[in-house]
Amino acid sequence: MMEQAYQKIYAFLDENRNNMIADLCELIAYNSVRGEALPGKPFGDAPAAALAKTEEICRRMGLAAENHENYALSAKLNEKPVKLDILAHLDIVEAGDGWDTDPFKGVIKDGKIFGRGSSDDKGPAVAAIYAAAAVKKFCPELSGNCRLVLGSSEETGSEDIKHFYATHKNAPMSFSPDAEYPVINIEKGAYGPKFSAEWESDVCCACEACIAGMRVLKLAGGKTNNIVPKTAWAQILIPVQGEILIELLTIACEKTGKATGAVFDIRRESSEVYRVTVTGEGAHASMPERGNNAQTALIKMLASLPLADCRSTRAIKAFNALFPHGDTSGKALGIEQKDDISGALTLNFGVLDLGENGFTARFDSRVPICATEETVSKPVAKKLAALGFTVDTLQMKAAHHTPADSELVKTLIRVYEQHTGKKGECLAIGGGTYVHDIEGGVAFGCEMPGADYHIHGPNEYAIIDELIKSAKMFAQAIFELCV
Repeated sequence: MMEQAYQKIYAFLDENRNNMIADLCELIAYNSVRGEALPGKPFGDAPAAALAKTEEICRRMGLAAENHENYALSAKLNEKPVKLDILAHLDIVEAGDGWDTDPFKGVIKDGKIFGRGSSDDKGPAVAAIYAAAAVKKFCPELSGNCRLVLGSSEETGSEDIKHFYATHKNAPMSFSPDAEYPVINIEKGAYGPKFSAEWESDVCCACEACIAGMRVLKLAGGKTNNIVPKTAWAQILIPVQGEILIELLTIACEKTGKATGAVFDIRRESSEVYRVTVTGEGAHASMPERGNNAQTALIKMLASLPLADCRSTRAIKAFNALFPHGDTSGKALGIEQKDDISGALTLNFGVLDLGENGFTARFDSRVPICATEETVSKPVAKKLAALGFTVDTLQMKAAHHTPADSELVKTLIRVYEQHTGKKGECLAIGGGTYVHDIEGGVAFGCEMPGADYHIHGPNEYAIIDELIKSAKMFAQAIFELCV
């Protein structure tokens, strides 16, 4: 009986291949980047329009859909108790430059659909809609209900989901097809405080030990905390007739460049001011070891110079001691830790803006399940306070963990293995998904392991055969978890 139902469901999804493609292309046409809030449209016109189009698709497919003040859309199979929520989002990031096709046309080529949102996350959303519709059509006697929750601000803080669950109880089980297969059941927590200091005009003491007052006027690194800074620069004051200091600066840049792999460039801006620009390699803060932090490379070089003993110099030396180049585990900061389930803490010194009257800075740490405020935020705050720095928060976001032996995880692993022929496993990630704050939630698809769909970059695409396969996996999961 079950196998017969599956065969009907799979045949239905194969037969509706072109309809799925057409619906996805329609959704891609909406440039649903968050815009200015309008009356009744908290994220602007385009996200609201994408929700309206999706509601139309859901109703056409036989699902009971409801728009929740243009924050999110829900769609249900029946009126029975909800046992499973599937969360996907319809908002997107900016298209940006570098596309070979129109990012809002849904161009089909070589078995792929190119367009912004095709993989993240409009394609998975369409796959989930068709999966739910197929189960409703061929399995009307389910004892439980599956609810789709389709949001419109995942890319900008997930206010949509917070709004929805403020008035709706979350299902006992949830998954989001907004990540990768097989199953992500652990998402690390996070601690990323802003810290700062202010001082009077940063004039050096000009003593002999300062070698005529060489000092940093300005240091600018990254601007986004969850990205490893690719570039950083500093303005350095070298008094007139400071030829030996210029030579020391050149040697320091060459030496640090060889040691770090970053590229240093020196330019003279005026008679006494030199600009040093550093280029490294960007990466997501959840995997800082994949990048080459230009900000910490620059700090390493500056800390090696005979700078004047002033507040900016002391701050730079403190940064170099707390965030030495290449330390992505928090060892120098005193928070290095790991556990066997979620892995090691990662750290990225991501933001820095230093001038003659102070600085503001932030670091990003992704913390394992074992981490607590006693082992992370409190010792950090104590160490920074001892240096005269002000820390804005001790609050740490806890890790998310759904046990691998839960019914949800075991079912999804089995479904993945049956449809792909590959070994299923649970994954732990440093990033966060739609279900991070939802008890019992995991991420399931739609990215296949090791693939690059150019998400958030130019030429984003989804593979049509994979979307159909995902829809079949979603349908089987819905049936098995709601039967």
